[in-house]
Amino acid sequence: LAAHVSPDAIATYCNPNRGTSWYQMWRLLNLIHGPKLLGLGYPCPQGPSAEWAQALGLLNAAMASAAADVALCNAVCTTCEAGQEWRQAVEVLRKMQEIALQPDLITFSAIISACEADGEWAFALQTLQDMQRRKLTPNVITYNATIAACGAGGIWLHAVRLLKAMADTLCPPDVVSYNSVLASGLGWQMSLQLLQEMRIRKLVADALSYNSLMEAMDRAWQWRAAVILLTEMQ
Repeated sequence: LAAHVSPDAIATYCNPNRGTSWYQMWRLLNLIHGPKLLGLGYPCPQGPSAEWAQALGLLNAAMASAAADVALCNAVCTTCEAGQEWRQAVEVLRKMQEIALQPDLITFSAIISACEADGEWAFALQTLQDMQRRKLTPNVITYNATIAACGAGGIWLHAVRLLKAMADTLCPPDVVSYNSVLASGLGWQMSLQLLQEMRIRKLVADALSYNSLMEAMDRAWQWRAAVILLTEMQ
């Protein structure tokens, strides 16, 4: 069975944000790597409460025994993402470069998502650019995480530019993309324009979309427009 399991699928599946634990990740990676991991002498994490530090410990042991590969690095990056440890996720990328492992879409997406959780918009943008220089095509998840990082930092101009970049590529924005931009602190008029764009794209605005727009109107004291919007929502 292990021969038919994609290593990247493991890194994607074993995401604590999706409810799967580090312990499950270790078990699945052990299924793929078999004796290589067992021979490292690194203890199996005890239960779902194990943290990113244990993941990095396993990676260091695997690297020392030449047993590390991209799938393992991606799984560790994902664990750092769940722990909101973006610096540690970046450290994994550095370690990969040291042993000539080529990071892939999952690697960069996990690092950018870790930056999003900590509001590190500048490094998220830098990581996205690095990814594109390597001829890796970002997907909607990667773009959304970068937009959200810009939004968390209140850097709405970059968020809008990324949204436009998505529209200009074969990666059209979704509701999450627009909501992340709307939450970045836009002015109320630009927020209204984005809501209209969503309708043109046949995207259905949700409560988050309208809440962000209402907040933008409140900041600008546009109470009359807010009342009209509330009527429309009903």
